[in-house]
Amino acid sequence: NGKMLDVPFSNNPENLKHAPGFISPRIKFDNFLFSKANPEFAYSMVEPPLSSWIIRAIFALGLVLMAYPAFTILKQYRTELDSDKIMGKDTTSEV
Repeated sequence: NGKMLDVPFSNNPENLKHAPGFISPRIKFDNFLFSKANPEFAYSMVEPPLSSWIIRAIFALGLVLMAYPAFTILKQYRTELDSDKIMGKDTTSEV
């Protein structure tokens, strides 16, 4: 919202009556964070949210839509090469 928040923190430790914030060893802090996590919000790698499945389906559809024209072009190119071999044209020589 663009408003400034004044945090009363002194650079002089002698003026502090208590430690500012949550100070603890890393392992205790991590344990504190995990204890506050909502287990109903979490999901596993096997069961991501629905939006992930929608994104994967759209990506797969895009791959199929790009692969089909490439396949038809390569099929047509192979047909042309085969017909040139039948007609006896040299397709390996440069012009």
